[in-house]
Amino acid sequence: MSRRFSYLLVASITVVTLWPSGAQAACTSPTGIEGEFFYSVDFKVMQFCDGTNWIGMAGGGASGGGTGVTDGDKGDVTVSGSGTVWTVDNAATASGDEGYIQFAGPSGVFANSGTTAGQEFFWDNTNKRLGVGSAAPTQSVDVVGKVTSNSMIFKPVSGAAPPAGGSGGETALSGLSDVDLTDTGNGKVLTYNSTLSKWVPSAASSGAGASPTLLTPAATTSGTAWSWTIPTSVHQITVTFVGFSTNGTAFPIIQIGNGTVETSGYSSVGSAILFGNPVLSTSTSGFMFRQNFASQVSHGTMTLTLANASSNTWVQTHNLYETSNPFVFSGAGSKSISGALTVLKLTMNGTDAGDAGQVNVSYQ
Repeated sequence: MSRRFSYLLVASITVVTLWPSGAQAACTSPTGIEGEFFYSVDFKVMQFCDGTNWIGMAGGGASGGGTGVTDGDKGDVTVSGSGTVWTVDNAATASGDEGYIQFAGPSGVFANSGTTAGQEFFWDNTNKRLGVGSAAPTQSVDVVGKVTSNSMIFKPVSGAAPPAGGSGGETALSGLSDVDLTDTGNGKVLTYNSTLSKWVPSAASSGAGASPTLLTPAATTSGTAWSWTIPTSVHQITVTFVGFSTNGTAFPIIQIGNGTVETSGYSSVGSAILFGNPVLSTSTSGFMFRQNFASQVSHGTMTLTLANASSNTWVQTHNLYETSNPFVFSGAGSKSISGALTVLKLTMNGTDAGDAGQVNVSYQ
């Protein structure tokens, strides 16, 4: 069935004028002359006669008409019979299994990270969690591997306590091999120690320098030794003696170490000065001061300072006085240990015991 337009005759006269002699070529089914065109209700397309066949004006094709694009071509747009719904053929197909995040791969087609353990890039839509290196994220963002950042802000979770601790791969800081939590406390911050290649706690800086951390005094009224744990970030330690005395004649000594104290290799000298006359003693088993009478009561300080971080070399100086006699104890020394200083110990000879006073430690 066809419907010719009202100006068909005009088009035909024009064509006759262009070819003044010879018979015109014609099309059939329906009959038409070259140059004539009409709208086909059967094929829903404009057609024109090329002198032999009716050609669909939407593209190439004879008689049947209207076959310029075919169903299934990429990017085809089709419309429903009612003309109200548009759809796109061959909709884009996701790559891989459900949950794997899509990105542009070679030639612009969708691709995904793949399922190799430690390489997945995955979205858990049920629990709203992102996995980087994991297809089973257990946190809002779960990363398997190292994260590099030039800035990181930790915010507390309202009503939740910090993690209690863990081992490698867990969310607790204590489970990270490059974080040292030997000394923690309110107001501490993590700073990077390039010598140790670790993040270590330290007091927050205020003004020109950080404030010293003062520990709780230890009573020395009994016992043969007293020990303290020291953070690896510390560069200076002060030991204070208030009314300290022992029941024997062995010299009190301070020993240091990494993990355990070292009991040899010290270069230490101490002097006791009475009426201007010094009496000297030396020790290789610790930093000593020359209090060597039972029940001598001493007051003063011993200061240890990190002299070389590469060799973990510490130097010490001390000044104390004895109250019952005009004794002044002073001296100095040095010691290189196997690693960063983490423990400090006050002892005598393992037999003599404290019988008065207290000792405390501060560090920064």
